[in-house]
Amino acid sequence: MIAKYRGYIHNVGLYFVSSIVVALVGVLLNPIFAMNLSHEDYAIIGYYSSFNLLLIPLLNYCLYSFYSRSYYFTPEEEREELGDTVLWSSIVIGLISLFLFTSIFYVIYRFSDNNFPFYPYAILTFVQLYVANISSFYLTKLRITRNAKQYAKFAIWQCIIVALFSLFFVVCLKQGATGKLLGALLGSIIASSYALYRSFNKLRINIGILKKGLRFCTPLVISALFWYCITGIDRMFLEDLNDSYTFGLYSVGLQIVGYLTIFYTTVANTFEPDIYQAIAQENKRKLALVISIILGTTIVANIVFIGLAPYVIGLLTANRYIESTQFARILSIHNIAMACYYMVVKLLVGYGYVKQELFVRIVGAMLSCCMFYFVIREYGFIGAAWGQTISFIMLTLLGVIVLIVSKRKTQKQS
Repeated sequence: MIAKYRGYIHNVGLYFVSSIVVALVGVLLNPIFAMNLSHEDYAIIGYYSSFNLLLIPLLNYCLYSFYSRSYYFTPEEEREELGDTVLWSSIVIGLISLFLFTSIFYVIYRFSDNNFPFYPYAILTFVQLYVANISSFYLTKLRITRNAKQYAKFAIWQCIIVALFSLFFVVCLKQGATGKLLGALLGSIIASSYALYRSFNKLRINIGILKKGLRFCTPLVISALFWYCITGIDRMFLEDLNDSYTFGLYSVGLQIVGYLTIFYTTVANTFEPDIYQAIAQENKRKLALVISIILGTTIVANIVFIGLAPYVIGLLTANRYIESTQFARILSIHNIAMACYYMVVKLLVGYGYVKQELFVRIVGAMLSCCMFYFVIREYGFIGAAWGQTISFIMLTLLGVIVLIVSKRKTQKQS
């Protein structure tokens, strides 16, 4: 038994160690940042970071999902060309998307009554995302090829580089939110330069592969844009409350709870190739086992955090932002609901039901928008936190129903 699963155990160990180190760096440095960043700094970073949900799918056009899903369906001798096409296409598409998105965002900003300055925060946030997109492909490639050792090395190295630059600008130069974002950008430039060198074999784009990828990914991109309505639009509504102090606490709660995603990310990164492989091989038993492991780990971790939240947050913020505990506890429940939804999405994509996944996202986005508007108007920031949880519960239930119906239709047609 041990010999049979030795490879999995080894990979899980490496993914877990790298994730632990990355999280540990964030945890250890968080009190330092907390002592040097104000509530307004956290509010600004949290506000502009929420728009990442709109920009990221445009930068790579969800081609990384196409790459992951297509890898095991592609003959081994054609996989390098698949990777080169996805990488270079995302670089070109991303540059165009970055320019258009930033321009449109600025026009909207000029005609809105926004409490947070556009420059330099929006520019630094959006450009950093574009640069880091290259590193994301490299990590995707390492994960899908099961190169856990190199994955761990690069993830740790990238985290340390970004952390050092951020520390320098925030702590040494006292640049606040500007320094935090600028440090992340410079660190990402260095890491992505290395990732680009290691990721590609030839400068080439196979038009046939690209067309296939664009057809596959278009529903995913549209779906991803609606993602903002589910888990990012809360900050747009909250900005209208004109309460930077509580906005900062809410952002800190989101950040702290974000550390808990290490448990989902670690296990999911390890077993993601197995999900697609089990679907391709129609191995339902293996598929059920993998999903159970991923969700079980996530549930246990978040339940433990809920009980220890005041102590953990006090430690991580040097007791400056302990008031964010109420938000963090609610958002940890949101973590569990979100993990369940992610599993449903992977199943829909793995079975090729990308249009159905789009349907789930659109309906969920519409319901979430209405819900967020109501709960934030009535209950403010607490309403926003509970809204995050409720939205993912709705999405999960809807996704399961759509998956069952789609599978039955496929079986009848076959």
